[in-house]
Amino acid sequence: MDYSELPERMLKRSILALLMQLSTADQDVHDRERAYMEAVCEAIDLPVGDLEEVRTNLEDYPLEPPRDEAQRMQILYFLLFQMKIDHKITEDEIGIVRKFGFILGFREQLVEDLIGVIRAHTHKLVPPEAMIAIIKNYQN
Repeated sequence: MDYSELPERMLKRSILALLMQLSTADQDVHDRERAYMEAVCEAIDLPVGDLEEVRTNLEDYPLEPPRDEAQRMQILYFLLFQMKIDHKITEDEIGIVRKFGFILGFREQLVEDLIGVIRAHTHKLVPPEAMIAIIKNYQN
């Protein structure tokens, strides 16, 4: 994914900061959550060493939503899967996903529907077609 429209490293660190906020919402950072954040680092080409820098300075990385819808959707997907990776989904986590879904510019009902799919698959793989079907319902 090309993040060149915004300062690249800042956006990537902002994504990581969002994931960290979500992982600490339930007061229990699970090993799978940390492993997922490391995988996201790799996916967005951010050094894993940045995890500690971001963790200690979360407030330094506010999200400036990218203009590109595909980039914003990728961030929402990262949040949704971070929420389920430890096999427990809390109301605090859902609240964070709702908040950032709104900040990213997505319709409230789209975010709710995607959360519903994630909840229905808390302990199993999410079929890609389930997510795609929901997104197609909201495309013009």
